[in-house]
Amino acid sequence: MRHNLGMKILAFVLAVTAWGFTRIADPIEEWQVVFDLDVRLSEGYALVSRFPNDRTITGYVVGQVSRLQRVQASNPRVVLDGRGLLPGEPRSVNLRLDRRFPGVNIELKPSTIDLKVDIYATSTFTPEEITNGRLSAGYYIDSRSGLPSEISVSGAKSLIDNISKVIYDLNLASLTGSTQISVDFMPIDAIGNEIPNLTLTPKSAEIGIGLQPSQALKSVPIVVDYQGNPASNFALTSLSSDPFLVEVAGPAEALSDIVSIRTEPLNLTGKTSSFDQSVRLINPNDKVSLSASQANVHVEIRQIDTTLIFEEILVELRGANPNYEYSLNPDRVDITIRGGLSGISEASSDEVRPRIDLSGLEPGVQDVPVTVALPSGVSLDTVSPLQIEVTITVKGDTTGGQDNPTPTDGTG
Repeated sequence: MRHNLGMKILAFVLAVTAWGFTRIADPIEEWQVVFDLDVRLSEGYALVSRFPNDRTITGYVVGQVSRLQRVQASNPRVVLDGRGLLPGEPRSVNLRLDRRFPGVNIELKPSTIDLKVDIYATSTFTPEEITNGRLSAGYYIDSRSGLPSEISVSGAKSLIDNISKVIYDLNLASLTGSTQISVDFMPIDAIGNEIPNLTLTPKSAEIGIGLQPSQALKSVPIVVDYQGNPASNFALTSLSSDPFLVEVAGPAEALSDIVSIRTEPLNLTGKTSSFDQSVRLINPNDKVSLSASQANVHVEIRQIDTTLIFEEILVELRGANPNYEYSLNPDRVDITIRGGLSGISEASSDEVRPRIDLSGLEPGVQDVPVTVALPSGVSLDTVSPLQIEVTITVKGDTTGGQDNPTPTDGTG
């Protein structure tokens, strides 16, 4: 320890000084860095969902500035490794950087992502136009060019099976003449929600819109088409559309034969209740334009009621006084119930219970209304008779419960 002690002390002082200088020249800081997300799946599989669905991940990076600069310059990616997941199996997957950075502490937020995959599949769809707004009065769309006839959609099979159609939006109000516009294609489900995590080819297109002045304009009614029948014992009672009329613009000769605009057919198969649905209008001639591309249709479906008659059902007494005797005329009634086939078929005479309420009635002759207790699923149609004549006497009273008659000869 004492050998060359002065030199050792000097070396220590120099080392501390160099360390302090390094700390000043290259301080330790915390940076917030945004990393791109790299999703890795097994071959033949595709993404169904991930939560959260962000495409970038925030990292809180701590280290010397020189090291942080190297991290930022190397542009690393955050890896979400879903290899090994089975179709439909949700799993929380840990995130990691695709390379290591010694001397740097990196905290990713979020640190895990919930992931679900399915078998990879592909399908093709014909793009459908959804219009918004109205064309200026007196104009019609003469032509569309550049629109692909098919859109290829690839991704998880369960998502593709859920696609109702592939659409693109066209804002009619923005069209003031023939023009070239860019449209994006979007897969939607049966209720109009966009389906994410799918790849569309092409995903957009530049289409040409030819707008021409109309020679004629007229309003015609919308006719709602449908196919299939409601469930057994249910019937379609009405169809209505909003709007009821649609304006058709185009050359006069093209309009002459158009007396109505039909909708795409609604599917009523197996329906048991009323519903509303937006349906596309079918343009009968590509030389004319419609003021609306779809209509909201209200479908009214009602259950078909049937009736069932129960004859000679004994009337129950409620609220009888034990000190009185009761005589009913008649003591049985006929009851007709109404309801759907399922409810009617399950109803029995034991569940149909006609009653009269005797509470508070005094001796004498009374007309008492009949009430009927019914099983669920049915309603009362008729009861015959509606009232029962009830004679009430005091038990043991041989006069029948009537007061002695009052003489009428004036003798008192």
